[in-house]
Amino acid sequence: MNSLIAKVIRFPRYYLWHLSARIPFKIRGVRWPNHLTVKGPMGLSALGRIELGDHITIVNDSKYNRAGINHPTQLVTGRDAILKIDNNVGISGASIYAESSIEIGDYVLIGANSRIYDTDFHPIPSIFKIAWPELQPKLHL
Repeated sequence: MNSLIAKVIRFPRYYLWHLSARIPFKIRGVRWPNHLTVKGPMGLSALGRIELGDHITIVNDSKYNRAGINHPTQLVTGRDAILKIDNNVGISGASIYAESSIEIGDYVLIGANSRIYDTDFHPIPSIFKIAWPELQPKLHL
């Protein structure tokens, strides 16, 4: 009986997070994939392109992950950058920032409070970018 009551109480909260996550996706032109589960609020900033595969779970609250999540998941792309997350991926409170390109393959689990960046957030003088374009970071997991 207690289990049924707990499910009834959690049901509206699950759909609240699910629906509130759809708004930033729609505003930023990110396709909502099949079977995306979002638990808790998340951050989304897409100056570039974010592509999500199917069957992705994004956990943003310690209520849903006993490892202890310090902050909501952040999916961020810089101008003209690409962040591609393939199928069957789990993310818990991670910060993923693509300045150029990050690709996360199938069946990857990204643990609580992980950080994945393809930049050190220090600007490189444009003369170096022009002279050595092969030095531009591309990260594939």
